[in-house]
Amino acid sequence: MIIKQMLNNNVIIAENEKKEEVVVMGKGLAYGAKKGQVVPEDKIEKIFTNEKGYDFNHFAKLVSEIDLANFDFIESLINYIRESLDKKLNNSIYITLTDHINTLLERAEVGAYVKNTMLWDIKRLYKKEFEISRQVVSKINEKLVSKFDEDYYRIEYLREHIKAMKDAIELDGVEVLGYTSWGCIDLVAASTGQMSKRYGFIYVDRDDDGNGTFKRYKKKSFDWYKKVIASNGEDLE
Repeated sequence: MIIKQMLNNNVIIAENEKKEEVVVMGKGLAYGAKKGQVVPEDKIEKIFTNEKGYDFNHFAKLVSEIDLANFDFIESLINYIRESLDKKLNNSIYITLTDHINTLLERAEVGAYVKNTMLWDIKRLYKKEFEISRQVVSKINEKLVSKFDEDYYRIEYLREHIKAMKDAIELDGVEVLGYTSWGCIDLVAASTGQMSKRYGFIYVDRDDDGNGTFKRYKKKSFDWYKKVIASNGEDLE
């Protein structure tokens, strides 16, 4: 393969033996390289062709902006989604999911989460997809385990549920006797035997294989939910 363009130190656009453009990834692949040179095969980690039919130029740009260390993880999540749905994904979804998950990872690193005002409707109308997305969030949370206490996504999830409950009371006249959160401490999921679902306000140092110290730590949501209880659901910030 011949180098046509260097996108960054780890990603290049090259031309293969069939005269097709491909995106090639590898740590330090483009460092010191020049256009027209042969791509060093010992540094190649991934090759992406245009055979999937997506916007190749857009995908090439997107790949060049993603941390190489995150790319394998993002790819594993997309594969998990495809296998869970048990159907072929639309070609364009590879770009959409890669972009979306990478943005989510970047936001998670700084605790910047965007409110999803359609959460309740998504859960109601797309039950299977919603459950798969919960598992994806769980996997992302596991990756960010060093920041286990910063579970902003749980706070956002509970906040929107409580707001919806308040609307049901005030707008629809629904008689709500109380609200109980599921699993206040991380526990093994009864349906799957997984610990990685991370239900609770309290983090338990244990993985799906039973490894860990079993120490408990308060997550960000612990003190937030304590405040919600004290204010009877009025203080959700």
